[in-house]
Amino acid sequence: MKRTIHILSSTLVLALILTLMLIPATASASGHGNGPGGGGSRHGSTNWHLFGYLTQMPEDGVVGEWKIDDEAFWVDENTILNEDNGELALGAYVHAVGIVNEEGQRVALQVTTMDCEQDCMCADAEETWHLFGEVEAMPADGAIGAWQIAGETVIATEQTNLREQRAPLEVGATVVSAGCYDDNGNKVAAMIGTIVQHAGNGPAEK
Repeated sequence: MKRTIHILSSTLVLALILTLMLIPATASASGHGNGPGGGGSRHGSTNWHLFGYLTQMPEDGVVGEWKIDDEAFWVDENTILNEDNGELALGAYVHAVGIVNEEGQRVALQVTTMDCEQDCMCADAEETWHLFGEVEAMPADGAIGAWQIAGETVIATEQTNLREQRAPLEVGATVVSAGCYDDNGNKVAAMIGTIVQHAGNGPAEK
């Protein structure tokens, strides 16, 4: 299994992506599970995202049931584990993105530890948001300004963490984004990151 990682804030328990790191996947982990994803089909669509603290991991290896803030999902031998911002361990703040497979099981495509110094600009926010979808419009000059993502207007600032891996941030790209609201109710992005398409598995973070 490939191992690589990233994070938002403790209040950003965002069911969102992805992260979506600027560092490629490295190292592989062994093991084949017989549960969701381990023995079943991984075909499906990327339609769930979680941000939060790891509250459960397998005792032996990495393949098996994990939980983020008690939300369960399955890690299999194809899940990318990204540890660039710290170890994937109980209590770590992480982001996971994945599919619901043909059996209705939630399977992770990527689990990433997150760096609060970069990704936690919304740590004190009472309300946060997350989006997954296509970039429909971007600022004409650079990245700072208004973006249109999945039909929603999102404001990128100098503090927004822009993540590109194997796919550029551009109009038409599939991305995940998360953030909080300013005093006027505008969505301000803490992170915008690309997701790479995987044949057979729908969009998948790299």
